Amino acid sequence: INKCLNFISIKKGDSIYIPAGTVHAILKNTLICEIQQNSDITYRIYDWNRKDKNGKRREIHLKEAIEVIKTENKPVLIANEKDISKIVGIKKANRVRLKEYFNIKIDNSYSSDGSLEALYVREGRGIVLTYLLSYVIPSFEREKIEDVTLENEDVEDYDYRERLYFTSSLDAATKVAFEKAGKDVRIASSDFIVLYIDKVAKTNLEVGDKIVSVDDKNITSYDDIVNVINDKSEGESVNITVNRDGELVDTSSTLSIVDGKIKMGVVLSNEIKYESNPEVEFLFDGNQAGPSGGLMISLSIYNKLVSEDITKGKKVVGTGTIDTLGNVGAIGGIKQKLYGADKANADVVIVPFDNYNEAKKIKDEEGYQFNLISVKTFDEALEKLEKLD
Repeated sequence: INKCLNFISIKKGDSIYIPAGTVHAILKNTLICEIQQNSDITYRIYDWNRKDKNGKRREIHLKEAIEVIKTENKPVLIANEKDISKIVGIKKANRVRLKEYFNIKIDNSYSSDGSLEALYVREGRGIVLTYLLSYVIPSFEREKIEDVTLENEDVEDYDYRERLYFTSSLDAATKVAFEKAGKDVRIASSDFIVLYIDKVAKTNLEVGDKIVSVDDKNITSYDDIVNVINDKSEGESVNITVNRDGELVDTSSTLSIVDGKIKMGVVLSNEIKYESNPEVEFLFDGNQAGPSGGLMISLSIYNKLVSEDITKGKKVVGTGTIDTLGNVGAIGGIKQKLYGADKANADVVIVPFDNYNEAKKIKDEEGYQFNLISVKTFDEALEKLEKLD
């Protein structure tokens, strides 16, 4: 049978993914670490004429093997861990328990008989172990880095963008929850942060810079920037003072025409911080990123500010972005998040309206038993939770 097999040259650090049903063997002088799905079945079709300690040959399972062999399968050679980390990331399901002792602290807040939990997907650089596990663990998913990063954006800038989205979601959630509860909340600061730099931009701005002034005009709104650059022509430069890691730095940007409008070649994010009474303290571990927990964070804050327990003693988990007007936005990774909800034995799962059809299909296919509801706004989430039995 060895004449019918392909031989693959390997070196230290290589990994090979072997799909189920593939005939395979390990040659001598090879030390490997094998990771596989849980199984107590091995069909042996050839044993190199080896004998056990009693001089007997081990059992051969030709009939059984022929029934499960997939001749179309091809092993996948993965060069090494460094190459994997360049081309792939790994998603896996997770959730954050939004309880006072863990994540969100408000003095003199109301308690809850149930719980509110945010579903999220943990992302990380692919390594040999996680890459191989992604083929056997349902909650893991592979993705190419170029599929999640923007053009001219490296992984570090992508990570920064996702962390900024997360902190912005905390601010929006605070505003929405406090206003709905009739509590005091007001703007404490407003910063314009460089989030992305176009590949053709002629500028020495850096991602993370906070815009302080443009041509000596202090910037407090987008209109301030627009008014300055609209008085300029394509090819002219503007002088930009930024706060970079706590220090004032002078930079510049050459203006260009994009879609008929004068631009600096960068994308800015308006990060608004709020002060509230009572004060909200977030106790996250620092590994969270992305905006998809905004809805559930806003519901958790609200539930601590009002006497009525919106959970009604149930385990309520969910996902969805939130903006400062209370609108709920679509998210990614719905498959992993529903898997996490099922593993958490959720009673109720809240998803954005735009994700509902996909979520309903996955729920039906997997046989998940939780109550699935969709919402477009924060107010609608409260209304549907109120109607739960």
